[in-house]
Amino acid sequence: VFRTSLAVEKRLGDGWTLTTEVIFTKNIWEIEYLNVNLLPPVGKSLGVGSRNVYNPNGSGPTKIPLRSSGANPYPGNVYLLQNNQGRRGYSYSLTLSIDKAFRNGFALNANYTYGNSISLNEGTSSQNNSQWRYMESVNGRNFLDLSTSDFDIAHRINAFISKQFDYSRKNISTIVSLVYIGQSGNPYSYVYRNSPVNDQSSSESNDLIYVPTTAELGSMTFVPNTVNGVIYTPQQQKDLLEAFIQGDKYLSKNRGKFSERNGARLPFTHIIDLKIEQKFNVKFNGKRYSFALSYDIFNFTNMLNKDWGRTYFLANDNFPLITFNNYTSTGNLTPTYKYTPFSGKPYGVNTSLNPGYTARWISQLGLRFSF
Repeated sequence: VFRTSLAVEKRLGDGWTLTTEVIFTKNIWEIEYLNVNLLPPVGKSLGVGSRNVYNPNGSGPTKIPLRSSGANPYPGNVYLLQNNQGRRGYSYSLTLSIDKAFRNGFALNANYTYGNSISLNEGTSSQNNSQWRYMESVNGRNFLDLSTSDFDIAHRINAFISKQFDYSRKNISTIVSLVYIGQSGNPYSYVYRNSPVNDQSSSESNDLIYVPTTAELGSMTFVPNTVNGVIYTPQQQKDLLEAFIQGDKYLSKNRGKFSERNGARLPFTHIIDLKIEQKFNVKFNGKRYSFALSYDIFNFTNMLNKDWGRTYFLANDNFPLITFNNYTSTGNLTPTYKYTPFSGKPYGVNTSLNPGYTARWISQLGLRFSF
C-alpha cells in the first residue's frame, strides 16, 4: 500500500489542545480471485434487475468440458489468484481531537473520526474457496466491483473524562473515570435466498438484490408462499415487501438500483464504561510504595437498564430478504420470487460474551502494586 498522513496540532492556551489528522491509503497491489472452471454465463435474466445467469435449471454452473467426452476431471472449483488489474481499493480517515489538562484533578479528551474503506476482496478467510464463494455480488463472483469494506468504520466518537480526589496530603486518592464510545454499526448487504446467478449453486445466498420501485415491484412475478401453515398470495407478499422497503432507511433511498455490498448498516451503538480506582501511597524504609484497588464496569449503562448499551449482530454480514424461487423455464429467464414476512429487524442484539463485542455489562476487580 501507499499511505500518507498529515496532522496539525494547535495549542489554544489554558491547557486546551486541538489536533486534526488525515490518513490516506491506496492499494498498490491487491488480490483478485477468479473461478476458471466455469463456462461463461448463458445469458441475462429478463425483467427488472437483469443480471448474468450461468445455468437456469438450478443444478449449478456448467464446468468446462476439458476432455473429448465432454467430462471435466475437476468436480470442484479451480481458482486463479492474481493481482487485481482494475481499479484498486483505498481508504481514508479524518480525526478531530480536543484535549484539556486541568490543575484540579480533572482530565478531558474527546475525538471524532470519520473513515471510509473501499476494497475488492479483503482476503480474510482461511480457504481460497471461501475468499471467492462468500463475496456478495450482482453478476457473479467473477465480476466483482469495488465496494465498501467489511472493516469500514464510518463514524466513531471517543470521549474520556476523569476526576482525581486527593486526601491525607495526597497519600490517598480516588479516581473516577468515564469513557464513552459511539460507533456506526457494522456494514451489511441485502441478498437473495437462493442464487439467480447460479455461479456456485442454486442454494447460495450471496447475490445482491435489486431494490424495485413500487411500479417495478408490481411487475415482478411472485408465487404463493406457505409459511407455518399460512398461505400468502403473490399480492400479499408484494404488499408486505413494499412496506418493509418503505420502512428501511437504506432500501427506501436506493429504489430502482441494485443493493450495494455493505451498503446498509447496523444501528449506531453507544457504550459508556466506568472505572473507580482507590490509590494508597505508603513510605517504608525511606521508599515510596503505591497500592491501587480498581473496579471497572464495562458497558455501565447496560447495568442500569437492560435496554441500554446494546450492540447488534447479523450473521455473515448479509440478510436474505427475498427468496429467488426459479426461472419460468430454461427458455424463459423471467425470475419468480417469494417473500417471507418476519417481525422485527434483520439483525438482533449481540449475545456474545466477548468483552469487546458483548451487549451485556461486565465488571472486573483489579489490584496493582507499584514500587
